Amino acid sequence: MIVLGIETSCDETAAAVLDGGRKVLSNIVASQDDVHGPYGGIVPELASRRHIEVVLPVLRRVREAVSCEVAALPVPYRTTETEPTMQSLRDPQRGGQQAFPTALDPFTCTRQELGEFATAALGLGVRYLGVCCGAAPHHIRAVAEAAGKTPPASRYSPDMSKHSFLGTDPRIVKAYQEYAGNL
Repeated sequence: MIVLGIETSCDETAAAVLDGGRKVLSNIVASQDDVHGPYGGIVPELASRRHIEVVLPVLRRVREAVSCEVAALPVPYRTTETEPTMQSLRDPQRGGQQAFPTALDPFTCTRQELGEFATAALGLGVRYLGVCCGAAPHHIRAVAEAAGKTPPASRYSPDMSKHSFLGTDPRIVKAYQEYAGNL
């Protein structure tokens, strides 16, 4: 059995591929020491931005190292080094209360982020895509649409051409379109 293990935190992303649980086919670590070093510690905002940049290159290197299929099923929450799991997230807007299990909404990735992840993963040759714990229907739809699929739920995808201020539809009031730059 071929097993892919991925570990992510604010300062590292690592992936290893094992054959039979013992033979290491690939072991890749992407460190963020260069990003955080000047600050003397981990800066969560920098880490979350950098994380998106390093996860896909790790998947690329794994894909290059193995001949088996590679899967990517991200958990769609933004975590930090001090709160590394969705269960440990605390909401500063609610006095630091634990967000898990019913108040994780402010930590959820957007449909755009998941669509971009899916597009990039497909470009790397990852052919099994999904979304793990915490995904909503619009997340799954965004991944499917990024893969070129049109599930029945695509009828609910936003048609931004008809947005009252940001749209391009000729029926939109010109004054609204002109105001869009002020938003």
